[in-house]
Amino acid sequence: MKKAVILMSAVAIAGVAQAKKAETLDPNAAYVLVEVQHLESPMLKGTKMPGMVTLARYDAARGDVRGGDKARESALPEKVLPRITLDKNPSAKTKTGRQFLVKVDPDTWVIEGVNGTSFSLGSATFVVGPGEVVDLGVMKPSVDWLEGEGPKSMMGGIMGAALFGSARPKETRPNRLELRARAAGDMPLPVSLTGRTLTPAEFSQGAKFGNYLGGLVNRIGGRASRPGTDPQAPTVAQ
Repeated sequence: MKKAVILMSAVAIAGVAQAKKAETLDPNAAYVLVEVQHLESPMLKGTKMPGMVTLARYDAARGDVRGGDKARESALPEKVLPRITLDKNPSAKTKTGRQFLVKVDPDTWVIEGVNGTSFSLGSATFVVGPGEVVDLGVMKPSVDWLEGEGPKSMMGGIMGAALFGSARPKETRPNRLELRARAAGDMPLPVSLTGRTLTPAEFSQGAKFGNYLGGLVNRIGGRASRPGTDPQAPTVAQ
């Protein structure tokens, strides 16, 4: 069961976030709040790049993104996009990540992918109701390395490929995503949420859909969540 929390003031926690000027929210509109941490570069260890998460409206009955191959009947009206990518206009940012507060349509949503990797093999959905502000917690993208691999080995592959006349290695690695609840040390909540009810997301696993992002595919939990392994359950603990 969802536990709603009424925010009487912005939460003061460790870490300084560069925040944009607070905007007045539509009291009747729905929003999602999420902190997306940076992704370590697959080429150079220690180098970070902004995490970019794509969310899509999901037809749970047909098992696909709205308007997708299996869900054409639930396609959205013309000019209404079925997805949003959290990559621009963060509400706040730090050296470790960015925070997004985004207005969305009430619906079932799926985490479609991160930084070019589609989680079409298995992802997590959540529901946003009318007027709700749903807290998705903190998302941490990472490269889904094979055992023993890392940025150093990937760079070695690129150098080897270049020597043999190719500009890129034969194989690249998809990304995965970890979800966790917001905690002390994370970014403060936006001042614009003062007085609003914040509803923690309830994630459901196992959503599949077409690879409409056109890049690499994976499961949200990566190799560790394949059938027959101990699955990594993407949940936001209360």
